[in-house]
Amino acid sequence: MVEVFPNPATNQLQIVNSGLPIYEIRIINVNGNDVFQCEEGLNDNKTIDISCLLPGPYLIILKNEKGTIRKKIVIQK
Repeated sequence: MVEVFPNPATNQLQIVNSGLPIYEIRIINVNGNDVFQCEEGLNDNKTIDISCLLPGPYLIILKNEKGTIRKKIVIQK
């Protein structure tokens, strides 16, 4: 199970993973452009600095060995 919070977020996004290790994290904007990408083993928690991103809707994509998890997030300032 993966939780992404807070949503809406302002400066930081917290990812809590209690399932299979995540090996890729991507955030894409409404135009489909990558605005954040991280490739590492995530077994539990990670904090992402999103303070440089513009306000609006985004999609966070988390990949593990079983598949892909997509969650909508909103960034507000």
